[in-house]
Amino acid sequence: MIYSKQTIFSYGEVDSFFTFDIARDYMGMKQDLNDLLGIVNNKQFEPQFGEGNPEGSITSNAGRLYFDTSGSDAVMYVNKSINSKTEWLKVEL
Repeated sequence: MIYSKQTIFSYGEVDSFFTFDIARDYMGMKQDLNDLLGIVNNKQFEPQFGEGNPEGSITSNAGRLYFDTSGSDAVMYVNKSINSKTEWLKVEL
């Protein structure tokens, strides 16, 4: 039987008390979390820096920040699309 704070590594470890739907949901949630941790560990959310407007030239994921450092004040952009060089929005402060 699986008690709290234990980890299910495979469907074979699921006791008859749990349904396979619960185990499948758990395994799917575990994979989603691992995918998100991979994104964070690969630094896909760290801000990018460069010179000039990123539109059409810098590929990024949604929510990633870009700072144009070509002028005396850095200009911040945020990407609103997934894995795209387009849809960068200039952030006005």
